[in-house]
Amino acid sequence: MKGPNRSLMLSLLLLMELMIGGHYAWSIYSRELITKHAFTATQSQITYSVYHLCFALALLYGGRALEKYGPRFTGMTGGAVFGAGYILAGLLPVSVFGLSVSIGMLAGAGSGFCYITTLATVQKWFEDKKALATGAIVSFFAFGAVLVSFLAELLLGRGVPIRNIFLLLGVSYFFLLTLSASFLKNPENYKSNDLPMAFKAILKDRNILAMTIPMFSGLFAGLMITGSLKNIGASRNIEYAGIAVMLISAFNGAGRLLWGWIIHVIGEQASIILSLSAQAIILFTSVFWINGPVSFFIFAALVGLIYGCTLVVFASNVSRVYGVKHLSSIYGFMFLTNGAAGIGGPIIAGLSKDLTGNYNAAIIIAAAVCVIGLAVFKGMYREVKS
Repeated sequence: MKGPNRSLMLSLLLLMELMIGGHYAWSIYSRELITKHAFTATQSQITYSVYHLCFALALLYGGRALEKYGPRFTGMTGGAVFGAGYILAGLLPVSVFGLSVSIGMLAGAGSGFCYITTLATVQKWFEDKKALATGAIVSFFAFGAVLVSFLAELLLGRGVPIRNIFLLLGVSYFFLLTLSASFLKNPENYKSNDLPMAFKAILKDRNILAMTIPMFSGLFAGLMITGSLKNIGASRNIEYAGIAVMLISAFNGAGRLLWGWIIHVIGEQASIILSLSAQAIILFTSVFWINGPVSFFIFAALVGLIYGCTLVVFASNVSRVYGVKHLSSIYGFMFLTNGAAGIGGPIIAGLSKDLTGNYNAAIIIAAAVCVIGLAVFKGMYREVKS
């Protein structure tokens, strides 16, 4: 669906992804909560986990609301709730409960609405280049963390209280997201799908289940590492571990662009197999070869680069096989795994540190989860030609 509005729509959608992607910088805040507010490693990950659970649930509902009310409504609603969550975090005392409600529940729900709005809308405008358009959109989700990581590190280093940072971000998010979303619309020749694919039909579809489990594996590994990366570095006495947060975010974003191109070359099925295999190898072997800042930064870059595939390849494959009109309902269902991964990955990482003093056990578990996802995909999935 081509037209003069495509560039404007893409610019607005990219800006929205840049804003909501800042949450991937959580390990910067996590370290601050541990060192300045007496949080345990596990407690510092609870907000991150609640966020991803609410993100997934809101994305599921938001996908259906998107087809009914359009991208302007879902985008503005999501942007307002996302920004309000961070504003509330800046106003409340710092606590596990307060952060879980404000950033975990509110910002998480707002992010889910914004994310499905941007993902589905860009595919409607760029049906001729779905994988590349999806890669571009979700890359800015990761680049948002680079920007926020740099800003948060700078402000925290100058003694700015974490609540003030949340308040500053919240006001910025609220204004920029609602403003951008107010201009969104579907292409003129797009017709909404009045009958989203029923959950019963989704559950009976062998290929949807065959994609859902490996998608969980990729998300589990990525969210575990991104949520605890600075703490992983600190546990290994790595200086300037905060740089790794920017690195993993930058390579995550670049990886999403790269994987958008790779998918066009080798296809979604081969890309899923390649990314899960590589992630499992890197994670499992890393406990033996990370021995200093350089190797730790390489680890962050590689994990981010490969993780970038997860949020491109499955959305691309769903749209290719089932059509963009069913993307919201099917991908919304599949993205429930983001909630499970967002709870399991970061919490297991925190427990590993609290119980053993390091993150090695958690990293090995993440590698094993990738192997399981790979085995399920290769055993169950049957390629369907578009």
